[in-house]
Amino acid sequence: LTPNDHVNKPMYLDNLGVSLQTRFSRLGELQDLEDAIEKQRRAVEITPDSHQTKPNRLASLGASLKVRFERFGKLEDIEAAIEHQRRAIRLMPQDHPDLPGRLSNLGISLQARFRHLGEIQDLADAILHQQHAVKLTPDTSFTKFLYLNNLGTSLHARFDRLRNQSDLEDAIVHKRRVIELAPDGHPNMPMYLNNLGASLKCRFELLGETDDLDSAISQYRLAIQLTPK
Repeated sequence: LTPNDHVNKPMYLDNLGVSLQTRFSRLGELQDLEDAIEKQRRAVEITPDSHQTKPNRLASLGASLKVRFERFGKLEDIEAAIEHQRRAIRLMPQDHPDLPGRLSNLGISLQARFRHLGEIQDLADAILHQQHAVKLTPDTSFTKFLYLNNLGTSLHARFDRLRNQSDLEDAIVHKRRVIELAPDGHPNMPMYLNNLGASLKCRFELLGETDDLDSAISQYRLAIQLTPK
């Protein structure tokens, strides 16, 4: 019932889209995801680039498109997600507190496209954006460990492709920092420990240092201990 030229119409559309995406995440009804994308796309279309909420609406639409890509694997969805995320970053002030999160999420989408197409440039771009996100975020931020985890994952993926030892070394450094900074009792701690173990085991296979293998085993053991039965 709200006219298209009403000042609050984009906000209403975006709020509905975000809520539908949330319900999809909870219940898995595909129609909710389709409706979310439709509403979020419309909100983006009628929000001027000069409006302070435009980056958030672009980011929300990009997130929903990435979710649909993960469900169906359609290239056009991840392509559109990346374009919307890039636009969101271009429109944001460089000192905006949400910028690190936007950069890290763009990196995740680029990594997803790398897994789909195998283009190494996507992985290189993902790493650059994730490094920027880490650099902008102080250690006291509760999100720093998340950005470090994404960066470590991308670096290990590039090592798997190019076999550059420096990427593996950097991945291990960042994964150790994840464990140092993640809150005690975090539900993903077993996964973070397992990821570090995998990188240490990989370095053992590369260099043959038994200390790396011993440390990998320790990480795997702790991951199992922290996993609910």
